[in-house]
Amino acid sequence: MNFKKVNNITGWVVCAIASLVYILTTEKSGSFWDTGEFVAAAYKVQMPHPPGAPLFVILGRIFIVLFGGDGSFAAKAVNIMNALASGFTVLFLFWSITHFARKLTSGFLAEPDKGQLFTIMGAGIVGALAFTFSDSFWYSAVEGEVYAFSSFFTALAFWAMLKWERADVAAGNDAVLRARADRWIVFIFFSMGLSIGVHLLGLLTIPAIVMIYYFRRYNYTRWGAIWAFVIGCLITGFVQVVVIQLSVKLAGRFDIFFVNSFGLPFFSGFVFFFLLLGALCWWGLSYARRKNLSVLRLGLWSFIFMMLGYSSYVTPLERSNANTAIDMNNVDNPMNLVYYLGREQYGSQPIFMGPHFLAQGHAGDYKTLYSKGKNPATGQKEYISYQSPSPEVEYDSKDVQLFPRVWDGNDPNHANYYIQWLNLPVITARKNSYVQNVLDGAIQVVEVEGSQQTPYTYELPEGFAPRASRGQPVQAGQPLAVKIPTTADNIQWFFTYQMGFMYWR
Repeated sequence: MNFKKVNNITGWVVCAIASLVYILTTEKSGSFWDTGEFVAAAYKVQMPHPPGAPLFVILGRIFIVLFGGDGSFAAKAVNIMNALASGFTVLFLFWSITHFARKLTSGFLAEPDKGQLFTIMGAGIVGALAFTFSDSFWYSAVEGEVYAFSSFFTALAFWAMLKWERADVAAGNDAVLRARADRWIVFIFFSMGLSIGVHLLGLLTIPAIVMIYYFRRYNYTRWGAIWAFVIGCLITGFVQVVVIQLSVKLAGRFDIFFVNSFGLPFFSGFVFFFLLLGALCWWGLSYARRKNLSVLRLGLWSFIFMMLGYSSYVTPLERSNANTAIDMNNVDNPMNLVYYLGREQYGSQPIFMGPHFLAQGHAGDYKTLYSKGKNPATGQKEYISYQSPSPEVEYDSKDVQLFPRVWDGNDPNHANYYIQWLNLPVITARKNSYVQNVLDGAIQVVEVEGSQQTPYTYELPEGFAPRASRGQPVQAGQPLAVKIPTTADNIQWFFTYQMGFMYWR
């Protein structure tokens, strides 16, 4: 019995089942949260909230047009698009499962017997349909959010890497066939470039893909596997920082220089930068060919095709210049696109270094943004810079810790839960009071009993920080000051709450 034929037919049947279920259970209109914004953006190809989803918006517009272009049916059209994308996600999951099942039973080079074939197909059907009807995936499959398409690109990239592994096994020691198999890797990075235009979650497959490459092409050692994982994480960081943000930032700087210094049209420097980048890649490919550097050649081709996929972000630049109704951040020039891609308006959450939840921050520096305008002296079109308040909050060095986990002091519920979970020592109010002043090492309150008001000062021991602010009324027993969490407290929170309570339990 031909494995390839059975595998393909069964996969498409499972895909049809999943797609039909999702189409029949799609939302009739928009659901809560961001779906209404994405549907409205897709209806007229507009700019949703940062960092945007231009490919999703374009594909959504295509489906809206295919279903007649009626605004009253736009949400349903986008929901059906997601249902189909989710059905194809199940298809690639099925083929990924049967790939591993075949590898564990008959191997790639031998045709499985009847019993092995039933085992492989059974594993694929059970795994794929279990995922089909899982609560979280089914929920995302029937609404107009980006996560369904993001899952599709994740499944596509991982399945393509397994196709590479299968082709590399079949190639054996034939250098030509192995080089041909590497085309799958180039395709993977192209699909990842496309996935950036939907959601950044697809990039998280890169470490897994690098591990598959390592185990296939190199002899296993413990340190080799560790380094392969580290390299995979570094590639992910390279894509996030260099490909997504730095490339556009440099292109924007070129554009400002060309427009403001040479009087050239807007986007002339932007186009020149990417032409220059293409020329450098061409030179790199020529060099790799001369020196027979196959890994460099593969890396450059992967970079080129990732940039081609990423080019969907030209759409926000084009549509923002048309002044659409939904035009988040006014992305009509490359420098504003950098701000848009970096999601800088949301601020940031500390990962390696940051404040504790009792730290008092102050406003950060202003950020320089750019808009198109005219030089008042010459009347020439150019980029005009202006200062915008930064969403970042800055803290004193004494309040910054290593590996901050308990850092969110903006939400009182979070802060109270930190105190409760870590059992942090607190100084509480003796009586109903209001805070008169907060000093360095002391809190002055006025205790209220009926019509009587009595001043009282709480001395704060070393290592304690105020929890109350000036003018705040406090009830008896309410925390006024809390012991500042240590690095050990942060690690305890990470293992007992974030890992233990939220995952391992």
